[in-house]
Amino acid sequence: GFEEEMNMIIKLLPKKRQTSLFSATQTRKVADLARLSLNTPVFVEVKTKDNVSTVAGLTQGYVVCPAESRFLLLFTFLKRNKDKKVM
Repeated sequence: GFEEEMNMIIKLLPKKRQTSLFSATQTRKVADLARLSLNTPVFVEVKTKDNVSTVAGLTQGYVVCPAESRFLLLFTFLKRNKDKKVM
């Protein structure tokens, strides 16, 4: 899973480096990963006063596809939506 893949990647990185780790959710595993793999980590958080995680009007979705089709699917999606804000 995510934790094993991140640990494998971190093992391949040089010891002397600058690293930024971004996570949409701050779970215990993400905090542990940062603590164990980063030197003097700085935690930056953005919070709002309300408890709504999705802005009204935002459309979320996903597509399940074979691994070999991912790049073509992403390219086609971005090309068709180039006039929209897409993340």
